[in-house]
Amino acid sequence: FAPGAPGELWVALAAAGTIGALFGTPVAAALILSEALASQPGPGAFWDRLFAPLAAGTAGALTMSLIAHPSFDLSLPAYAGPHWGDLLSALLIASAGALLGLLAVYAFPVAHRAFTALRHPVLALTLGGLVLGLL
Repeated sequence: FAPGAPGELWVALAAAGTIGALFGTPVAAALILSEALASQPGPGAFWDRLFAPLAAGTAGALTMSLIAHPSFDLSLPAYAGPHWGDLLSALLIASAGALLGLLAVYAFPVAHRAFTALRHPVLALTLGGLVLGLL
């Protein structure tokens, strides 16, 4: 799909897929490789450099998850049908999700400035992993 992409990008994406498969989560791959790709000169926003490793890590993690547990069955009880309580819970969950999303939007610039001030990629990745683990 991208014949003009440099060879280093393909190596980075393969590494992201491998990390995602090893740890079962694409977040580690995205954290490690987005930091590595962000430090290299060239065009593209941070989101552009984050999306490709995240997608590759997700593909690796999903592949390993499907190989290990090849079913999407969660063994939940049968759903009897909609009730009025479902509407209330949907409104509460959607409102909480929107509020958390807005809080994340406002917290991102502050967190970005704090992590940029660290000036050491290993320290930034370690603290980022710690924050992510706590979340």
